[in-house]
Amino acid sequence: MGGCTSTTQGLNKTSGKRSRKIAKELGPSELFTDAEFPAANSSLYYDDEAPYAAWKEVQWRRASQAFDGPPEMFKGAASASTVHQGHLGNCWFISALSIIATRPDILNHLIVAQYPQHGLFEFRFFKQGKWVN
Repeated sequence: MGGCTSTTQGLNKTSGKRSRKIAKELGPSELFTDAEFPAANSSLYYDDEAPYAAWKEVQWRRASQAFDGPPEMFKGAASASTVHQGHLGNCWFISALSIIATRPDILNHLIVAQYPQHGLFEFRFFKQGKWVN
């Protein structure tokens, strides 16, 4: 019978080369826009239709538009209680984030790069058995 391998195996801090290149190409006050995850329904729903009528009024905002002060990943230390679920049915993802928030040794490897002045953050995810940015 095969054993389990640790999902932290191969989880080394990467260079963030891709996000660094993007940040250098942006103007001093220019904000990053992700072409692969546009501020559109196609990023939220499979068929471009909101599953609930109330969701048709989604407003896309940047962190700087939603909160006072400069964007920051965490206020103080991350903990399980700092992770909150919104209206999306993603409790499985939020539960995983809550657990990771209790492990700063892992969390520090998942945040690859941060350029808050450009609204650009790069993360690592464990997808189909591999760590990907």
